[in-house]
Amino acid sequence: MNINAIDKLPFNIDLLQVQESDLSKVGKISESKIFDNMNNFHSEGLFSTTIFGAVGSEYRAQMFGYIDLKITIFHPLVYYAIINLKAFYKQIAEGKVTAIFNPKTGEFEKSNSEEASTGIHFLYSYTKQLKFEKNQSDKRNFLIDMFNEAVRKNNYSLRYLLVIPAGIRDYIVDENGKPQEDEINSFYRRLISQSTLVNEITAKKAPEVYDSLAIGMQNTTLELFEYLKSLLEGKNKLILGKWLSRKIFNSTRNVLSSSIDKSSNVNDQNRLGYNQCLVGLHQFIRAAVPKSTYEIKNKYIKNVFIENSSRAILVNTKTLLKEEVENSSIQKEYDLWTSSEELLKTISMLENLTNRNDPIVLNKGKHYLGLLYRDDKYFKFFSSIDELPDTFSKDKVTPVSLGELMYMSVYDMNGKYPGFVTRYPITGYGSVYPAYVKFITTTESDTLEELDENWFPSGKIASSFPRKNSNYFNTCAVHPSHLGALGGDYDGDTVSLTMLLSDEAIEEVNKFTSRREYYVNNENEFVFSCDTDILSAVFAFMT
Repeated sequence: MNINAIDKLPFNIDLLQVQESDLSKVGKISESKIFDNMNNFHSEGLFSTTIFGAVGSEYRAQMFGYIDLKITIFHPLVYYAIINLKAFYKQIAEGKVTAIFNPKTGEFEKSNSEEASTGIHFLYSYTKQLKFEKNQSDKRNFLIDMFNEAVRKNNYSLRYLLVIPAGIRDYIVDENGKPQEDEINSFYRRLISQSTLVNEITAKKAPEVYDSLAIGMQNTTLELFEYLKSLLEGKNKLILGKWLSRKIFNSTRNVLSSSIDKSSNVNDQNRLGYNQCLVGLHQFIRAAVPKSTYEIKNKYIKNVFIENSSRAILVNTKTLLKEEVENSSIQKEYDLWTSSEELLKTISMLENLTNRNDPIVLNKGKHYLGLLYRDDKYFKFFSSIDELPDTFSKDKVTPVSLGELMYMSVYDMNGKYPGFVTRYPITGYGSVYPAYVKFITTTESDTLEELDENWFPSGKIASSFPRKNSNYFNTCAVHPSHLGALGGDYDGDTVSLTMLLSDEAIEEVNKFTSRREYYVNNENEFVFSCDTDILSAVFAFMT
């Protein structure tokens, strides 16, 4: 949840508060141990098959559990609001300052008098009387509205904490026999351990006795809230990635946009064909990882980090001459380009758009990975300025950038592999269809021919060589004839692309797209057509 932009949302979302009447629908988790004495998942633990269902079952990814804290504390989002609206209220909750409550202003005031008190239960006891003043800050005003709404609906407290389905955070053993589990389980274990120290009868009669324990639980639930919020917003996206989305190996999900068609004839390599789709360079490389990583490692990199050699051939940043560098002195960088697992980290650098135009620098800035010759017709990757023939201008030579090297490594794959384009929810025929995948780099790019080892034209054409002064294309474009069947438009709709890389899959796609019934329905009408009712199109783009 982006608090800074939350004012754009309609205020119609209730905070989830679990009542005792709801507990019969979910299982209680009271044990922090993973296994029982029989080495099975503990029946009352975080991975219980009794509570969450059998491992691998659909039920296990849907069923919640709960932890009884045995103490009533603030809902973490309400507590978040309180301590952000009044900073010293957090000090009261933690027992660091004493205060009295002023019923006229609805605020706490620091005080050392005999009437003053402190602690989280002291703060909690005045929740319904608390008042906060609004100002020009959208963030502050949202938090105040949220707090007031929670108090009005009596949703500001928390005793029973829901635990997300085990299938989303499951305990696994990797191929090396090492156990792994999601970090979120550590928060749950901490709360289970804290709750076991609470006597319910004492807590009900004198909750302030457990102030130190209660603030520990409050801080843990706040950390849990912040952790889940970061996963929803950040790169890992545990909830969106494992639960709310459809995640498939060798796939990418992108915003649907119109194509950039600058072709002059039907034979133009940049023309988007009827059974083709267009994606950005980064999206293609990630979706075709088994093939793309092989090409990256074996096209140019193999001449930099030579197999069975202890030295790399790099370019001195000052002289632009090649130098041999011990791999052991650049071990991390060596791994980033030669290890299949680490190469994924290198590919992920493309996520940062500014990285794409930066020279690839190694060995603490002492060396470049390689050099690039590029004019208005040709390009070539090489390793030393003295390799440049006299007939070629040194002004056309630059250190190779990340975007350039990645593109040069995979440009031969352009348009050769199909994939399934899918838009959810699937509404009928055409919501999923096969298309050959083409990729482009920058919106303004060049068609260049690669030079061979002797600096002669090789006949290999790179149809979208990136320009450093142009923006990269990072969405997905389909042929206009498929837009209607997808039920999509250009107002933020997304499509998934799942690559098909095996020879058998490619053969099946070719057979499927060569059949008449793929294009024509039983009424002898084209299934995929650019023909659109003008009025319908206007309403579609208005809504």
